[in-house]
Amino acid sequence: MEMQNQIWTGFFSYISEDLNGELVEDRIPFEMKLKYDKGSFEGTTVDEESKGLFEEPITVKGFTDGKLINFVVQYPHNYYYDENLNKLVVDYNEDYPGCEYTGEYDEIESKYTGEWSLKLKEKKTGLFQNDYLVKSYVGYWEMKRKK
Repeated sequence: MEMQNQIWTGFFSYISEDLNGELVEDRIPFEMKLKYDKGSFEGTTVDEESKGLFEEPITVKGFTDGKLINFVVQYPHNYYYDENLNKLVVDYNEDYPGCEYTGEYDEIESKYTGEWSLKLKEKKTGLFQNDYLVKSYVGYWEMKRKK
């Protein structure tokens, strides 16, 4: 199979608190432009949450194996929500750790679904500094081929 250009659209979601302290699911739409070659792919993505934050592209690199898919989304810099400013802020001094997506293809609905995970910095703890605390975020995602 020769290299193919494909466009996929979907969303990733995470749980947050609304103004009343209730837990709600936030769904963030995205679009990926990917180049496939023999089961592996790479490309770029744009999502509604970080749109306009970065001058550089957000990259995607991964593979498929049968129905399984695995890829990493890499933002050019780390970013976070600043509660004092009430907006997303880019931290140009901090590298983004990469967000890993794993999932499976649903042939009936013609889409991939799965879980994303983001592991933030490890912190050494304990008497001998040999224990590590890793803060992780996880959520649900899905995407369908557009073209």
